[in-house]
Amino acid sequence: MRFTYSPTADALAIELDPKAQSVRTVPVTGDIVQDFDAQGRLIGIEILNASQYYDAAALARLGSPEELLTLVEAGAEAGLSPTTLRVQIRNGRLHGVKRGRDLMVARHELWNYLARRRGEPEAPARPATKRRVKRLAKAS
Repeated sequence: MRFTYSPTADALAIELDPKAQSVRTVPVTGDIVQDFDAQGRLIGIEILNASQYYDAAALARLGSPEELLTLVEAGAEAGLSPTTLRVQIRNGRLHGVKRGRDLMVARHELWNYLARRRGEPEAPARPATKRRVKRLAKAS
């Protein structure tokens, strides 16, 4: 079982079977949704607007649903050097976050960056942040 909280979506996810694939979603109330697998087993519960129901400090202690990679891990996955990725982050072409002394890249951000390099359409955009809005404004 795994608990994750996404502050941008304000959603608390309770994954009863993290490896199972959801095939059906059933709303329970306006803010609570259940996920079921192909066999009809309950595999997850999602609580939207979680900050209305739970303490913000408790939610902040939960893990993020984003899978973060170090630049070494991301470089190995992408076939690029960590230095190249660091330059792309500095130039605003790849979104990275600082965790302690390390720069980290979300796996979905890495794959979006690689798709842009190949000229393919991106996966759906993440919610706009102030930093991203500024970066997009500079580009246009």
